[in-house]
Amino acid sequence: MTDAWRTHGSPLDILSALGFAECKDEQLTVLQQSWLTADTAAMSLSEATEILGRLGKATSLEGQLEVLKVTDNERRVVAALDNAVAPLFMQRPQYRLVQKTFKGDLTATPTHIAAFLDGLEEGCFMSAAQATELLAGLRLETSRRFECCHVVCARVIDKWRLTEADHTEVACYYGWDGPYASQLVRSTPLEDAIKLQNTVLSHMGRADHTEYARSRRLPGFAARIIAQNIAAGSSGTRSDTCAICLEQCEDGSPLWACGLCANRLHARCCRSWVLQRGGEMTAECPYCRGPAAQGKFTIGELPAKSPEAAREDAPMEGEEEAALVPPAAKRSKSD
Repeated sequence: MTDAWRTHGSPLDILSALGFAECKDEQLTVLQQSWLTADTAAMSLSEATEILGRLGKATSLEGQLEVLKVTDNERRVVAALDNAVAPLFMQRPQYRLVQKTFKGDLTATPTHIAAFLDGLEEGCFMSAAQATELLAGLRLETSRRFECCHVVCARVIDKWRLTEADHTEVACYYGWDGPYASQLVRSTPLEDAIKLQNTVLSHMGRADHTEYARSRRLPGFAARIIAQNIAAGSSGTRSDTCAICLEQCEDGSPLWACGLCANRLHARCCRSWVLQRGGEMTAECPYCRGPAAQGKFTIGELPAKSPEAAREDAPMEGEEEAALVPPAAKRSKSD
């Protein structure tokens, strides 16, 4: 990405410009123009006001410089996330259908809206801008509107764009601020759009107000996209990344393996996935869509030990091997 400091001056240059500004409005303009690059969205007035407040609370020059550096990093993260999740926004024909279905409908209920959006499956995710427009078109009584905000905001994929001004108080449940987004992707390269997208998807439906938002199926839809991303970036070998939580399927841990493609999920994640998809007889593998009933739960295969380690772990004379080796780690000779 373009370096904001080389393009618009160093942190010291920005602080100097702020010092020469004659009023608060000029200071806000300095901040907005300092991040006016092709790689990041224009800084809003509210964002500039917040940064100016953080600078005012800093007690030293080093503290002020740190505020500017953190701000720059957060904006780079958000710009990278914007780019990563844009392909997941609801397609225009689908979005227009949703708008047409519910615009001015006084009888629509939150459950009805949630079911309609879930019917789009992987296409149910929308941008904060789409959510704002959709909510603005709803003509519902106050109590129902509050619940509909939950339903809609839970399906917003660019959560860092949710603001309380546009989405009422439910933004505090679903919105991510800059620091949270930075923490979320701290170990993911900003140039790797697919990994960033997978990281965001793995948090869809987590820890939200599921009862209000009717969002139980969201993690399942997200997992299927994650699985597609993982498969597209692999050489056809078995994936050891759980498509539900994005953690590694470590050997020796309880896992589920698909009977067709051999890809694995954590046992706890698979159980959640199966319940969301209507039970074992109807659920499908998120990787290949094979029947979940053909998969099996097992303990992940432990890596073979070196001869030296095997000798160290060998039972002492007169002791039984079963006393030293956990049942889950036992091997038959055929293995």
